[in-house]
Amino acid sequence: MRGRVTVQVFRMDSTGAASVYDWSTTHMLFAADSVYDMMNYWAYMASLRNVPLSFTANFKDPFSHYTRSTVPTRTNYEPINNSPNDAYLWVNDALSLHGYGASPITFTNVWEKNEEFNAAALSSSGGPYDHAFSIYLVSNFRADGTAGPGAFNGASYGAFVPVLGGTAQIVALNAAGFGLNYLWFVLRHETGHNFWACDEYLAGCLSCGPCASNGPRPSVLNANCAAGPTAGDGYQTLCSVPRVECVMTNTSTENICTFTMQKIGW
Repeated sequence: MRGRVTVQVFRMDSTGAASVYDWSTTHMLFAADSVYDMMNYWAYMASLRNVPLSFTANFKDPFSHYTRSTVPTRTNYEPINNSPNDAYLWVNDALSLHGYGASPITFTNVWEKNEEFNAAALSSSGGPYDHAFSIYLVSNFRADGTAGPGAFNGASYGAFVPVLGGTAQIVALNAAGFGLNYLWFVLRHETGHNFWACDEYLAGCLSCGPCASNGPRPSVLNANCAAGPTAGDGYQTLCSVPRVECVMTNTSTENICTFTMQKIGW
């Protein structure tokens, strides 16, 4: 992870009969601030290590001439009530607004179109950029402000990247029920996945071996993984190294462990 990065951001909102959760103006602004906080975090961590890294956010939601303001990107699906495997259905609604809709609409075709969309962003206004990825933010708050489920339908998580090292991440405002104030923590964790960092918390990793064998650094160990006979006690017999808190352990720590740095190319 280095160089100039452009991030395309969508705030997705269900419409019509499927609509259960909505975006408030406050949440729209809070989500934007959280994206900037995520970018500032990674840029600052890079600067401490003399790694050149900068981000540009491009919010892709449409502008309403009726309200004279930016409005969420509409979809006929309620994202949080759908399976993560079906995210391509409503992601296609977002991409279609920018000329990258898939035909036919299939899992493979939509994510290939997402790749094309991000590839085009590399040379867009303000570029050229070295990397590009998209963030699809979804609301799981009702109009009265009460929170809905923290996880996607049939899943135990409210944020994910479809493919490790890929160019998309999908994040619910109240991911895992953490609350809005943790949104930027979730975003920075998922951004690590976009740059080949692997999960290190107990439910997210199974071994201390290489976790991205198809990535640019296939031999790097995931040796801060919480798996092992003594998981949870601060020391890992399986990995034979003291476990440390890290941005990829899914906590609010600012620390980046040595193995995560190796995975993202620092």
